[in-house]
This record gives sequence, C-alpha cells and structure tokens, in this order.
Amino acid sequence: MKGLVDRNVCCSYGMCVEMIDEVFSFDDDDKLLVKDEIKPEWEERVRFACEQCPAQALSVED
Repeated sequence: MKGLVDRNVCCSYGMCVEMIDEVFSFDDDDKLLVKDEIKPEWEERVRFACEQCPAQALSVED
C-alpha cells in the first residue's frame, strides 16, 4: 500500500497527522509528507485518515 497526497488540493489541516503520525507529517514549509512504506498494521488507520481528509486530498494505492 502507498499513500498519496494531491498537493494542489491539500490545505494542511493536519487531521491525518493527528490520526497517524507514523505515516503523515509536515515539512518545514507545512507541506504534507507521506512515508514511502506503510506497514500492514497501519493500513486501516491510513485508509480512515484518507476518508476523513476535509479537502479530500489523500488516497491510497494498493
């Protein structure tokens, strides 16, 4: 599984970071970063974070 962010849509609300900071974080310019490797035990939380994104900027690729 791979997490994807549409940087043209992301507004840096940070809900995803609050939900699973093992995968999502911000750089020094408040741009969202997504880890390259998502561990299997994180998949459910990552999918939920993507669903909850207010800007609908997140998705996953299996």
